[in-house]
Amino acid sequence: QSLDFVHHKTQFHLHHLVTEQRHPLSWNLSFILKRDIRAGLAQLQAVDRDISQRLSQLARDEIFLANLDQAAESIRAVIGQGGQIFIYGCGSTGRLAKQMESALWRPFWRRAQKFFSSHRKFSRGRQKVPPPQVESKLIGEMTGGDRALISALEGFEDLELVGRLQVRERNIQPGDVVICITEGGETSSVIGAMKEAWETWEKVSLAAEKRVEQARRYLYFIYNNPDKVLLPLERSRSIIQNPAITRINLTTGPQAITGSTRMQATTIETFLVGGLLEAGLRRYLIENGGRRAKELLADERSWSLAYFLQSFEPLRKNLEAALGEAARLVELESRVYRQGGQTIYFARQALVTVFVDCAERSPTFHLPPLDPRGATPRRSWFQVWTEASSSEEAWRVLLGRDFRGLDSAFYERPFKEGITDDFLRQAALTSLAQAGTAEKDKYDFSFAAENVSSRGPQAGDLGIVVCLSEEVTQLEDRDSSWRQFIELCRRQGARLGLILVLKPWQRDEFSPRKLAVK
Repeated sequence: QSLDFVHHKTQFHLHHLVTEQRHPLSWNLSFILKRDIRAGLAQLQAVDRDISQRLSQLARDEIFLANLDQAAESIRAVIGQGGQIFIYGCGSTGRLAKQMESALWRPFWRRAQKFFSSHRKFSRGRQKVPPPQVESKLIGEMTGGDRALISALEGFEDLELVGRLQVRERNIQPGDVVICITEGGETSSVIGAMKEAWETWEKVSLAAEKRVEQARRYLYFIYNNPDKVLLPLERSRSIIQNPAITRINLTTGPQAITGSTRMQATTIETFLVGGLLEAGLRRYLIENGGRRAKELLADERSWSLAYFLQSFEPLRKNLEAALGEAARLVELESRVYRQGGQTIYFARQALVTVFVDCAERSPTFHLPPLDPRGATPRRSWFQVWTEASSSEEAWRVLLGRDFRGLDSAFYERPFKEGITDDFLRQAALTSLAQAGTAEKDKYDFSFAAENVSSRGPQAGDLGIVVCLSEEVTQLEDRDSSWRQFIELCRRQGARLGLILVLKPWQRDEFSPRKLAVK
């Protein structure tokens, strides 16, 4: 199989990509970290300046801004028309897509529904606000479905067929917004999804030129390598040179950890896609929601796409300012691992982000993936828990909906008949058997009594609580699950860490000392 790859799979030799090169700022990162954790973290985060510089450049690029404006307008339109927004990625960008759905879109519309139900029903003309079932109209999909959130499914990434089938299964139609994201710009499954979305347009009864013009408004391909290094790859070339697809190139350069595109590549992509959704939502609510609906939006009268692109740098500086505290937490966590302990993260609103980070560690550092329930001895270095009374409820907290696997009845026959490479066919069929909806039953990250008794913190472990600004008052409530988790760790002899993401005015009020969390 190795010889076959070397001699016959040259289109998958990717050492020339910019995202696979070493970054000059982090060449000696491992040596610096051994001597000084804070200096190592500073070196790691210094590479994020590449993101700020790139976004600042793009904020002055009229063609780029026009493409973003076009995307925001299409998102605005599709919300009102009841169409779908389909965001698709693989690996890190697949988890990005899940974040857009589960951490941003669904929570926003749930807050919006509460807001509108407490006021008179807003409508202009025939437009009802919020639109019916809008919460489920954004689909964040990754290669392999929800099961791939836990760990990669071998063989899927290298198959255009997988992306095509996932687009078909979701019944994506012309007029739906499709955003396909690949850090490298060459991921086969993502390219397959993009091709399938375009081919739905080819069936529309329009003149060829008009069809291309219309499709460009709804089809977006986001990637992080220069066109010139991707054009030799036939699969990338088929997208880059397709005039019906709007290309958004975010190239920042090499990654802080060589080849780990979960770093700067996925960071800038996450930031940008979130901004596009925000821009579309703002326009929709301003147009259709009435005066009071603007209360749902941040009070930023100067908000624009160019303004948004330049707002990354203040975020980066805030993280830089917290390096001292971060270094202490890193030192504590690394000491726990050296002594054979495990970390348990506890989160709710930040659950998707925390879960994604833990899942990403496994392939990046060759660590065991999250343990299934009942696994003994425990192999994973970490767990992720949330406020939920059962494993089913925990999945709903994570995803904002029920777990959704790949239906073997839909995929198996196309795999057997459509994959000509023997190695890839076998790998895909093996992974398909591990991608069904029943896989959810193998994992429990709830705060249920059974999970606590069987997999709870032990002496020498570390519990880390992650709170966003809206949740921090829960730390003052002695009866909240947050405090119950903290007290559980204390009783069992586990150490504690606390990550607070606060508004500026909350920093003094909710310091760890004032919260009596040592």
